[in-house]
Amino acid sequence: MYTFGGGAMTDAYVAAFRTANFFRRSLGEGALNSSVVPVLEREKNISLDQARSLFYSLCAGVLIVSSVLTAAGILGARPLVLLTAYGFSFDPGLFDLTVVLTQILFPSLIFVTLAAVCQSGLNVMRSFFLPALAPVCFSISIILYFILLHWGLLPLHDVRSQLMGLALFATLGSLVQFLVQFLALFRTQLRCRLRSPLSHPGIYQVLSLMGPSLVASAADQVDTYVSMAFATFLAAGSVTALYNAQRVMQLPLALFGVATAVVALPQLSSLASRRDEKGMAETLGLSLRMLGFLLFPAMAGLWVIGLPIIQVLFERGRFTGTHSLMAYQALLCYAFSIISYSVNKLCVSAFYAHKDAKTPVKISVAAVGVNALLSFFLMRRMGVAGLALAASLSSWLAMGCMLRQLQKKLPRPLWRGNARSLLKSLAASALMALACLGLKAYFGAASGRLVAACMLAAPPLYYLLSVLFNIEERNCVGAAFRGQGEMQ
Repeated sequence: MYTFGGGAMTDAYVAAFRTANFFRRSLGEGALNSSVVPVLEREKNISLDQARSLFYSLCAGVLIVSSVLTAAGILGARPLVLLTAYGFSFDPGLFDLTVVLTQILFPSLIFVTLAAVCQSGLNVMRSFFLPALAPVCFSISIILYFILLHWGLLPLHDVRSQLMGLALFATLGSLVQFLVQFLALFRTQLRCRLRSPLSHPGIYQVLSLMGPSLVASAADQVDTYVSMAFATFLAAGSVTALYNAQRVMQLPLALFGVATAVVALPQLSSLASRRDEKGMAETLGLSLRMLGFLLFPAMAGLWVIGLPIIQVLFERGRFTGTHSLMAYQALLCYAFSIISYSVNKLCVSAFYAHKDAKTPVKISVAAVGVNALLSFFLMRRMGVAGLALAASLSSWLAMGCMLRQLQKKLPRPLWRGNARSLLKSLAASALMALACLGLKAYFGAASGRLVAACMLAAPPLYYLLSVLFNIEERNCVGAAFRGQGEMQ
């Protein structure tokens, strides 16, 4: 943001990144893991050789499909950008730049989908830490690019070529993300080899789950692109404001929300294969309590010090206070959906463990329609904040529907024994937020010092409150994210 600011040129990169990211998120980081893990878990319960055979077939099939999709995306980048960022078509230069950036970013689809297959294998072998850490390689690649650019080691002098360089390093970061997990597989009993894609019958079961799963994952991404498409009609910088707000929200979401669903999926699949519905209800209940314990304070923190965080992260160079305020307005509404989005991910894992991929598809598609309708009306009154609020409200609606449908598959009410713990976590988070407000009043507009003070004081205060309120989840959160740990 220091280099490119929060204006139209950065909007072009964000739009291109999200156009290419639609496929990598839907297929690679969405449908593949949730479809592969239940089938691979069942094959591993039969024999390790069966699991290996299925895994080798999956590696070959994913490589072929992702390569074809990448070629199609590069050749069809122009109509794709026209579909996802139509507002840019009124500025030919901006539109053409978005198309070129999309073409540079599309090869990352191959690496991300292969990384997703590797992640599925590692998760089934109960290795969670390294797959969760691997996406950091992408961020390191971006940081390295800006360091090289700042030191003048890259012969890129105009903003257009610098944005192209950024896109290239983003693609290279995806390659490193795959290589890290590929090498990690050699420490397990699976390995990563190629075999005829149709040589194992389990492939067809993966495909039967992947169809609906792909639609559900794509629906999640369509929500994002609905917001982006509407934002292209707002003031310059609106697309970037939404993107930056989501980036700030993604840290607690990825660390805790998505990670909880990823950790739960293999165990839920194993329990489902044994028809242990009581065990599934207990695992889901623990997962919900953990989400509340981890995400309530994150949500409260973003509401209280969201603007200073954005200022510390982005506000320098060409990124001004106006850009920070615009991003914070979106973050206020996006933070509301941290809980609902995470619970939705957990519910989807439970549905897939039951081999039910149709229910989350129906709910996700309906949520997309609600988001589009709300976005149309709210953005006219609230701008980027309206788009973020529309996405949050549709996410909460989807959560209510998913929990209601999932409850029908469980032997007892899901909230029994869990509501009290969630209320305790909520109360502790509220008290922590009040303490952060006190620090905010003391430090005033000193963004850096305020963020540092809150980061140092809030976690130990929240832990002490959890001890005072006797919130038991504080003892089991760490165990659930260990490399060989499971939820117990």
